[in-house]
Amino acid sequence: MKKITKAIAALSAAAMMPLSSGMTAFAYKVDETTYSDYYKNDNTYHFDYDTRKDTPNGPSNGSSGYGWNEEYYQKNMPVLTKDFFDTQTTIPLSLPNVDGSANTGANHVLGLLSKSAAISPAIADTKKYVDKLYFKKAKCGIMLEYHNNSWDDIDVEDEEMDPYLSWDDIIEEDENEKDGFDPLYDYCLKIIDEQSIKDDVLKNFSMGTYKLDSTKMYITGDIYLKNYYIAGMYLSSNDGSASFDTPVLERNPDGIGFRTRIRFRAENPYYDRYVSFGYAPGKRSFNILNNVNINYVCGGIKTLETKMFARSVTLDLDKTVDHRNFYTCIITGSSPYHITLLEGNTKKDFLNNKFFAAKLDGNVLNICLGNKNTGISAPGWTSSSKNQQLDAMLKCGYGYTLKRSTWVSDQLDQVVKVRFYRDANTSSMGTLLAEYSPDQVKELLKSGKY
Repeated sequence: MKKITKAIAALSAAAMMPLSSGMTAFAYKVDETTYSDYYKNDNTYHFDYDTRKDTPNGPSNGSSGYGWNEEYYQKNMPVLTKDFFDTQTTIPLSLPNVDGSANTGANHVLGLLSKSAAISPAIADTKKYVDKLYFKKAKCGIMLEYHNNSWDDIDVEDEEMDPYLSWDDIIEEDENEKDGFDPLYDYCLKIIDEQSIKDDVLKNFSMGTYKLDSTKMYITGDIYLKNYYIAGMYLSSNDGSASFDTPVLERNPDGIGFRTRIRFRAENPYYDRYVSFGYAPGKRSFNILNNVNINYVCGGIKTLETKMFARSVTLDLDKTVDHRNFYTCIITGSSPYHITLLEGNTKKDFLNNKFFAAKLDGNVLNICLGNKNTGISAPGWTSSSKNQQLDAMLKCGYGYTLKRSTWVSDQLDQVVKVRFYRDANTSSMGTLLAEYSPDQVKELLKSGKY
């Protein structure tokens, strides 16, 4: 019952510090009725604020634009509402004057987001609001940041048991500024530059699980940025070996705060590289996400290169090959004398029906010549006699290949029949030319004719 505990504490504090007459919890809410007051002659919005006014121990103890998690800071800061964002297509800004100074820069708070514009269960909608913001002249970026200041967020496991307020109730209470509810906001906008990203943001990135996807073309996974989002942010790959989805904002799994999730697809360099006849043993390793750019709006598109996402991936080869189980192997006349894993020109030739293959079918060895094989010049090849066609095929090098192949020799000691085919393709043995016993084939190859 964490939300109730936080609520009781906050309500007790509120009872001890009543608001002065005519003063709301926040006097600086930017909505559909007030936003034009902050649009100045330079065609930008100015959200200046001074947090020294009601801070403890005197007016000199303001936040100087950095602190924002206490009520005496937040009550003097601008609060941007959903209604304000909905009135704008883009929102050009100028750097604010903070605590009497115009020297604002990285890590200064730009403003707070009302609970209608940013609340954890509906945080996905907040991205479109943040992306509308940009500095017209200053070379700074804008970042959404979460801190668990209020009692709004609780552990997911406690949420169904807690009867305090629904999310809709919290938003309604905030928009109507009713006394007695938690007036603190959990989401703020900060001014950032490249150095502040390096110092404060990069350490909050993490990599989720990743795996070979169903197409076998990509390794897919998620990159997370916990409790931060940078306006206009997207990731890209220097070498084009990976692509990234548009970032989405989602509630953290534990219910506290949010995270930016970016799905990536890194190319599988072994996709479409091999054709395998049967099981393909072995593993292949490669690197992904070696050079990733974090791009964001900062007086134009700013790019920060990082190697922090680089990972080594090891795949079982059998999971990434193109399985073609119709044939048993390609027959060769040199070591290893038969090939079951095809790549390069061997793979290309096979897919183009230019091959000399074997198919074991029980106790029968089928020897098949692809229909695109060329170079058979013996006159019997075009004869109507199938025996003469076989003789021409064996005379033009294929008989020598059979004699040289130790794999074929081993099979002749095990099978009971041998059949020869021509005009085969990747899924059909083609036209039968002859059928022999293994001993007949052995004698044929020993005859000296081939």
